Amino acid sequence: MKPALIFGVDPPLDMKRLYNTKVRDLQLNPPPKEEHAPSESEFIIQLFGFMYKGSPTEQPQEYERISAYYREAKDGGNIQYLKNVPIRLYADPDIDWMLSNWKMPVEFSNLADITSAIIQLKLLGNNNAEFVNCLGKGFKPNGTRHIHQFSMLDADEFILWINKML
Repeated sequence: MKPALIFGVDPPLDMKRLYNTKVRDLQLNPPPKEEHAPSESEFIIQLFGFMYKGSPTEQPQEYERISAYYREAKDGGNIQYLKNVPIRLYADPDIDWMLSNWKMPVEFSNLADITSAIIQLKLLGNNNAEFVNCLGKGFKPNGTRHIHQFSMLDADEFILWINKML
């Protein structure tokens, strides 16, 4: 199966990086000691540990296999299979927001995966690989600023891109 085109809105691409980000988040923001529902970080760490039979350190091949882009793999891992597919990845790279709200440096963000994957695709010859900078466009439906929201995608412009690529 070959997709006609691909898009992603702030997707995590490297599952090792995502796992390590969630470990770091728990170190910075430990959950309360009393009983509580698992945080997103706890949930992802537990789920990945179960699904992939361990951490990225314990199962590096599995994390490479499940990642759309894997920074440590030759040619970016699975991303190499998209070298002839138009691809567009959107992100709101508000670094000040990441630092203030998540205490997250860029290398622990989806933005790091996204920009690195686009560069890798271009190195592989994909002239239709694009990063769309949506700085300042991420908002929740209630108007609260949040960089991980679909609101960053301009629907009209997106439809024009689809029509152009197809």
